[in-house]
Amino acid sequence: MNSCAYVCRLKHDRPNKNRFAYKIYMFYLDLDEIDLLADRFKLLGKNRWNLLSFYDDDHFLFVRQKGKRDRIARATFDYTREYYVGKSTKERVREALGELGFDFELGKVCLLTSLRNLGYIFNPVSFYYCYDAQGELRVLLSEVNNTYRDQKLFYTALTPGNKRHRDKQKKTSMSHPLSIWTPKSPGLSKNRQRPC
Repeated sequence: MNSCAYVCRLKHDRPNKNRFAYKIYMFYLDLDEIDLLADRFKLLGKNRWNLLSFYDDDHFLFVRQKGKRDRIARATFDYTREYYVGKSTKERVREALGELGFDFELGKVCLLTSLRNLGYIFNPVSFYYCYDAQGELRVLLSEVNNTYRDQKLFYTALTPGNKRHRDKQKKTSMSHPLSIWTPKSPGLSKNRQRPC
């Protein structure tokens, strides 16, 4: 099983303004394992209320946004809304990769995210680790949400060895979350929690 939980340290630092740091937990979910996890753990629900819940509708919000929010989302990704309707999160990832011009055979997709807690969600960013059929990490998608429920999708193409390739995106008001982060696939470390 690839899915697990992580304890993370969230830091926010704006010079001469707000500065804070605190611990949070995030879940690293293999999207092919979510049904199994929901069956195995009584406190986890998939697309239904529970202590912890994963909802497909909490992800790819931008495909349902209209007006100003739609224009904000399209600043980084000009998508075809109809491709995403009624699909699972993994199917939506596959569609997004195709629309972004990636043509590799998609293998597993793992999502580093926050789940709903007792029906409530606070999820400023989710990371999709997209592997090809041979198990090589090829693309990192970042789904960024702001306080006003606007959402943008960013991506970073990775070359062999997980070196960052040039990002092909426009400058936007919502900062690219990878501008100060070198992407790598999560793995075993002293901070990794027990696998699910």
